[in-house]
Amino acid sequence: MVIEVFNRTEYKFILTSKQHSLLEQTIKRQMRADDTVDTPCYSISNIYYDTDDHYLIKHSLSSPNFKEKLRIRAYGNVTLDSIVFLELKKKYNGIVNKRRSKIRLKDAYRLLETKILPKIEPYHNELVLREIQFFLTRYSLKASTMISYDRCAYKTDDFRVTVDQNIRTRTHDLRLEHGRYGDALLKDDIYLLEAKSSNAIPLWFVNELSQLRIYKSSFSKYGKDFVRRYRQIEEREVKKICWTQSLATQQKHRLL
Repeated sequence: MVIEVFNRTEYKFILTSKQHSLLEQTIKRQMRADDTVDTPCYSISNIYYDTDDHYLIKHSLSSPNFKEKLRIRAYGNVTLDSIVFLELKKKYNGIVNKRRSKIRLKDAYRLLETKILPKIEPYHNELVLREIQFFLTRYSLKASTMISYDRCAYKTDDFRVTVDQNIRTRTHDLRLEHGRYGDALLKDDIYLLEAKSSNAIPLWFVNELSQLRIYKSSFSKYGKDFVRRYRQIEEREVKKICWTQSLATQQKHRLL
């Protein structure tokens, strides 16, 4: 059963291919494959929503005590009639609160565009949908970025580990039903591991990280992609200014 409302602490780690291979052996001995989804390894696609001036991600990158984001999440390939998740994720003082509801993809699009709730169905979490509806009145949001990746997940008790690779991003064609493609966010031999728990992280996991020299990292897929694209835009603007100045200098010399 997929949990729709929960609080937990999340830790993120960037792994090399060698570190991933060694750590995965220990994880498989200590944990079992997560049965939240039908298979332990699967694909995920997300569309993140933000304001025109990217306020939500800029605020998040400023390392505040409180931050929040809204996204649609889909598992595997989807159509407009597929059931997906509409998620509101908040973080306060390091504790993550995720609230989400199942919803048909076409209804999720409609809600985000019109702020009008769909007809409530048994599979909806009405309270979460109404909270998201209120969130939409606070910000003028639009689809900002699509991020997709392949994930393998493991768990034991309330401790969960996920390993993501093949992370792809795009800021155009922001439709989940159009498939997973885009620019690579990390190199092919780099993995993103997330350890998630509402209690303490198991000692065996901490010891293994220490032995493999794997250290905690501050990493957000949406944030990382935004910073990368912002730098590209900045670089283009610098080149544009240089080109304009060069053109002006050439014209000046022609007049002399």
